[in-house]
Amino acid sequence: MQGTISRAVAHWRATGVVMLPPPPPETISTVWQRLGRPLAADAAALYGAIGGFENSAMDNHLFSLWSADQIAEENALNSSPGVLFGDFLIFGHGYAVQFESPDRSSVWLEDFGDVRWQVASSLEDFLIRLLDDPRSVNLMPG
Repeated sequence: MQGTISRAVAHWRATGVVMLPPPPPETISTVWQRLGRPLAADAAALYGAIGGFENSAMDNHLFSLWSADQIAEENALNSSPGVLFGDFLIFGHGYAVQFESPDRSSVWLEDFGDVRWQVASSLEDFLIRLLDDPRSVNLMPG
């Protein structure tokens, strides 16, 4: 997972995305606890490396990775089993991590309504596909 996260961060840096520094580990665990959702190690690892994108910036695939504050705010009224952590094209649709095991979260696309479907079996798979085949996770090619 660390290699994939490093690759994603390098891609975002190379494409000019302004990234926030990672928050203290207890910040992410507290956000998930307040939302009443378990935190898998892969989501904790992602936020241990990057704090999200600054000011809702988007990458070249029109994906935005949310900060801990935005996660807390946007999920306050979210009743789905996952935790929204990013979006496409300024809320065109959202991406949520859903706890599967202590080590792994699946990633789901949510249309901010009643429709949601799984786009990746793990957060690592989502990041790999975001980089290599963005259309497979409903993002734009770069």
